[in-house]
Amino acid sequence: MKKEIKIVAISDTHSSIELIYELIEKKVEGDIFIHAGDFTRYGRDRHFLAFFKCLEELKFTHKIVIAGNH
Repeated sequence: MKKEIKIVAISDTHSSIELIYELIEKKVEGDIFIHAGDFTRYGRDRHFLAFFKCLEELKFTHKIVIAGNH
């Protein structure tokens, strides 16, 4: 019996969270969401807070975030 796993992976959004909001608006759901690095441009607090607020709204069982480059 084969079970499918839905994975969505993005990277290099550089404080531009419109793509993540697009996933939320389209009601994209899945098992694993991966943001593979570079989610802020300059590492400012407001960019971290906006990113993680947005991340909370995603409907994925697991969320993996790589903070550094790539």
